[in-house]
Amino acid sequence: MATRCLWLLFLAISIPLANAQVATPPPSSAQSPIRISIKNEYSLGLNFGPLGAGERDGTDEANGVLEWKSADTYEGSVTAEVDSRQRLAGMIGDCGPGHYKKSQELDVVGRVVTGFNDRVQTVTINRATSTGNLSNEYLSLSFTPKSDIPLPTRSDNGDLIVECHTLIERPRGTPFLPLNDARWTQEGGGYIIALPTTGVLNYTDNTESGMGSALSPAFNVLKSLWTVQVERLP
Repeated sequence: MATRCLWLLFLAISIPLANAQVATPPPSSAQSPIRISIKNEYSLGLNFGPLGAGERDGTDEANGVLEWKSADTYEGSVTAEVDSRQRLAGMIGDCGPGHYKKSQELDVVGRVVTGFNDRVQTVTINRATSTGNLSNEYLSLSFTPKSDIPLPTRSDNGDLIVECHTLIERPRGTPFLPLNDARWTQEGGGYIIALPTTGVLNYTDNTESGMGSALSPAFNVLKSLWTVQVERLP
């Protein structure tokens, strides 16, 4: 069994948690662009019993600008960067510790939804550093690779593995960097952000505390803290 199985299992567990109801587009006084900065710091223990074990920790970041396109859609691009360390041992793979650090341009589509996903998002607004107020607009972000990344020779199991990290392949097109959370890479999107009425909105999203027992015991989420800044531009 290869590292591919680990990622498919993680995706299968995570995808149902990222659903959000599409909202009736709210009247918006601001059709201005937004600048987004998203950082996810994580630490994960893996225990698949006789199949093996491992650990992974690191930071995934994305920074860029989205333009208002219609009453319910923003579009733009971000620069994503992965800085991750991972070790695997056993039938799921035997490698590492490996350090992967690379960046990739991603296209982004943000669609208006009704609010945060309360099943997995525990959000705290930073009032001290925010200059704007929380609006009634929320976006579910969908990412797709825009730029190519260096591809290694496929392993015997057909995976694209670099420094003990498996690149995330799609049915067609360029693979994703090995971003940790499935909401970065699942088709149709899933990571939800809030928009300010004006100015800057800063907040944290503690996915680990919001998850509870939603993930399989095989994935011991020690930390998954998102730090988000969204700014309305002139």
